[in-house]
Amino acid sequence: MNHPNPERCRELGTFFLIIDGEPTMKEIRMGEASWPNEKLDKNSRHGCGTQACHAGWFGWGCGVDHLVPGPRNGFENDYVYQANKIAQFVGVKNSNYLESWAETNPRLWGNGYGVSMFCGRHAFGENLGEQPTIKQIGIHWLKVADRIEAHEKKA
Repeated sequence: MNHPNPERCRELGTFFLIIDGEPTMKEIRMGEASWPNEKLDKNSRHGCGTQACHAGWFGWGCGVDHLVPGPRNGFENDYVYQANKIAQFVGVKNSNYLESWAETNPRLWGNGYGVSMFCGRHAFGENLGEQPTIKQIGIHWLKVADRIEAHEKKA
């Protein structure tokens, strides 16, 4: 099983930190309904019941021109589409592959809950009693990049 590209994981983490830097986004937590989600499909029954998992925020961020010169894929409001776009952005086939990779490689992902990265707060390992903030998600992806790089240097 191939690892995600650590540089792309770092870019993804940075992408979430930039989204978090938007004045209206401070301390928004995964799953919260707030203004960006008005553009997202509220009828979703995935994970937390909204599109505001990190796949939803990724889609929202990609659709806002001034945020970053990063992964432009147009704005799609489908949860699965955006989850697959995250996977492809970090260099793997699809979201199922990425979730499976995280489950198979808990030391690289950072915990044993990576399989839930698109539906569960535990996947990001911090403040397990609350949904993670966008900032925490970004920091987690930066740490994933560091762990993959360290692993690849040892190999």
